[in-house]
Amino acid sequence: MLSAWSIYDLGAFGQTLMLVATARKIDSIPAWKSVKYPSVVKNIMQIPDDKQLIMGIALGYRNQATKINVFYTERSEVDKFLTYRDDPKRGCDISLQKTVVNGL
Repeated sequence: MLSAWSIYDLGAFGQTLMLVATARKIDSIPAWKSVKYPSVVKNIMQIPDDKQLIMGIALGYRNQATKINVFYTERSEVDKFLTYRDDPKRGCDISLQKTVVNGL
């Protein structure tokens, strides 16, 4: 059974894997569908039924000729959604603020 800490560990591992891939010029994307439909992935990759699929990350090289691979969204400046305070008496404090993205 996964605990809150193992979920955190998986997220940290996934992020690190994707950052290392980027540093090596390999593209990556979290593959949520592989976790949503694990039977398909288990069948293709011959994963036994007693094993649980908990994370999917696709790795490869993007095809720049495909439209989706040249689509980029606007990014907010970090100070619009993150507050960082370094107080010698209280230590560091980081807080995320609710942001509005594209009017949503």
